[in-house]
Amino acid sequence: MVGAYGVVFPATPAGTEAAVAGYEKKGIDVSAFTEPVADTENFRTFSYPITNYAADVTALMKPAMEDIYGNSAPVSGLDETNAQINLILDQ
Repeated sequence: MVGAYGVVFPATPAGTEAAVAGYEKKGIDVSAFTEPVADTENFRTFSYPITNYAADVTALMKPAMEDIYGNSAPVSGLDETNAQINLILDQ
Protein backbone atom coordinates (compact mmCIF):
# COMPACT_ATOMS: atom_id res chain seq x y z
CA MET A 1 0.00 0.00 0.00
CA VAL A 2 2.74 2.44 1.00
CA GLY A 3 4.87 1.60 -2.03
CA ALA A 4 2.08 2.43 -4.47
CA TYR A 5 2.33 6.11 -3.52
CA GLY A 6 5.90 6.27 -4.81
CA VAL A 7 7.36 7.96 -1.76
CA VAL A 8 9.54 5.25 -0.18
CA PHE A 9 10.77 1.76 -0.96
CA PRO A 10 9.12 -0.69 1.43
CA ALA A 11 11.40 -3.50 2.62
CA THR A 12 9.57 -6.27 0.77
CA PRO A 13 9.83 -7.35 -2.86
CA ALA A 14 6.13 -6.66 -3.45
CA GLY A 15 6.41 -3.26 -1.79
CA THR A 16 9.41 -2.37 -3.91
CA GLU A 17 7.60 -3.39 -7.09
CA ALA A 18 4.65 -1.22 -6.07
CA ALA A 19 6.99 1.69 -5.35
CA VAL A 20 8.71 1.36 -8.73
CA ALA A 21 5.31 1.46 -10.41
CA GLY A 22 4.30 4.45 -8.28
CA TYR A 23 7.44 6.35 -9.23
CA GLU A 24 6.98 5.45 -12.91
CA LYS A 25 3.51 7.04 -12.80
CA LYS A 26 5.23 10.23 -11.61
CA GLY A 27 7.80 9.96 -14.41
CA ILE A 28 10.68 9.31 -12.01
CA ASP A 29 13.41 6.84 -12.94
CA VAL A 30 14.45 4.96 -9.79
CA SER A 31 16.81 2.48 -11.43
CA ALA A 32 19.76 4.02 -9.56
CA PHE A 33 18.18 2.61 -6.39
CA THR A 34 16.81 -0.68 -7.69
CA GLU A 35 19.55 -1.91 -10.04
CA PRO A 36 22.27 -2.25 -7.38
CA VAL A 37 19.95 -4.44 -5.31
CA ALA A 38 18.78 -6.53 -8.26
CA ASP A 39 22.33 -7.13 -9.55
CA THR A 40 23.11 -10.37 -7.71
CA GLU A 41 26.49 -10.75 -9.43
CA ASN A 42 27.84 -7.37 -8.33
CA PHE A 43 25.66 -6.77 -5.26
CA ARG A 44 26.74 -3.42 -3.81
CA THR A 45 24.59 -2.74 -0.77
CA PHE A 46 25.53 -3.45 2.83
CA SER A 47 23.99 -3.36 6.25
CA TYR A 48 25.05 -0.59 8.56
CA PRO A 49 27.57 -2.00 11.03
CA ILE A 50 26.12 -2.89 14.39
CA THR A 51 28.42 -2.62 17.38
CA ASN A 52 28.47 -2.18 21.11
CA TYR A 53 29.02 1.42 22.19
CA ALA A 54 27.74 2.66 18.82
CA ALA A 55 27.19 6.22 20.07
CA ASP A 56 30.77 6.39 21.35
CA VAL A 57 32.16 4.98 18.10
CA THR A 58 30.13 7.51 16.11
CA ALA A 59 31.27 10.33 18.38
CA LEU A 60 34.87 9.47 17.51
CA MET A 61 34.46 8.54 13.84
CA LYS A 62 32.27 11.40 12.66
CA PRO A 63 34.68 14.24 13.46
CA ALA A 64 37.66 12.16 12.32
CA MET A 65 36.07 11.53 8.92
CA GLU A 66 34.85 15.12 8.61
CA ASP A 67 38.40 16.27 9.26
CA ILE A 68 39.68 14.04 6.47
CA TYR A 69 37.00 14.97 3.94
CA GLY A 70 36.52 18.60 4.87
CA ASN A 71 39.94 19.68 6.01
CA SER A 72 42.22 17.37 4.02
CA ALA A 73 43.59 15.87 7.22
CA PRO A 74 45.86 12.87 6.62
CA VAL A 75 44.19 9.48 6.71
CA SER A 76 46.91 8.33 9.08
CA GLY A 77 44.99 10.24 11.77
CA LEU A 78 42.54 7.34 11.77
CA ASP A 79 45.19 5.22 13.50
CA GLU A 80 44.65 7.20 16.71
CA THR A 81 40.87 7.07 16.28
CA ASN A 82 41.08 3.32 15.76
CA ALA A 83 43.13 2.93 18.94
CA GLN A 84 40.54 4.94 20.89
CA ILE A 85 37.71 2.83 19.52
CA ASN A 86 39.55 -0.37 20.35
CA LEU A 87 39.90 0.84 23.96
CA ILE A 88 36.16 1.40 24.12
CA LEU A 89 35.32 -1.98 22.57
CA ASP A 90 37.73 -3.81 24.91
CA GLN A 91 35.70 -2.75 27.98
